[in-house]
Amino acid sequence: MEGSTRFRNRIKVVNEFIFLKTLIFLSLSAIFCLALSPAALTALISLQVVLMNLFVTKQITLFGLHATSSDALGIGAVLGINLLREYCGAKQAGKAVLISFISVTFYTIISWLQLKYVPALADTQQPHLVALLAPMPRILAASLFSYIIVQSLEYWLYDRLQKKFHGAYFILRNYGVVLFTQLIDTILFTLLGLSGIVDDMSQIIIVSYGIKAVTIFSMTPMLAACKKILDWTGYAPL
Repeated sequence: MEGSTRFRNRIKVVNEFIFLKTLIFLSLSAIFCLALSPAALTALISLQVVLMNLFVTKQITLFGLHATSSDALGIGAVLGINLLREYCGAKQAGKAVLISFISVTFYTIISWLQLKYVPALADTQQPHLVALLAPMPRILAASLFSYIIVQSLEYWLYDRLQKKFHGAYFILRNYGVVLFTQLIDTILFTLLGLSGIVDDMSQIIIVSYGIKAVTIFSMTPMLAACKKILDWTGYAPL
């Protein structure tokens, strides 16, 4: 019994440490891609949206509570879009949202077609692919619905605040807009996409939003610091 408790505590520490490394990696990746070009950051955002929909079915224990493993990726994509909006304007950010939609739709259709292939007698992967990819159409539908609503709301709020404060208070604007819109996104997506797939949906909603809040409060200062460095170096998008 004591050994089992130590094992669970070790898993908790390992998961939290991985979560911290994920936040740092996502922040550095966003800044690196922005320094390359808006196209590079758009590609990173699209990849994060695809992986977010793939990893959302994995359930983990984080901070002692039940959660999914993809919440940090969703926030990384949103903050990447906000960086594009800051440096390249709303039009470029809108293109990134559209391209990410196209990417995740392409992924879902290709996944569905892969499952339609009749496997060879020697194949051992089909059951694993079915378990992994079969929920994708439903998850995509829920993701698209909530993403459209949330991005429309975020676009309006972010634009209003950016104009009101004349581009100042980057951290506070991100906190206010992203915290509010991600609450709406978490509720909509969990109810529509994960009902019947995960256990204890109310805990998933609470914990997922808590993880997103931690991610937002952790990543936004890192991105803001990098933003100041890029401003100081006179960075201009290619």
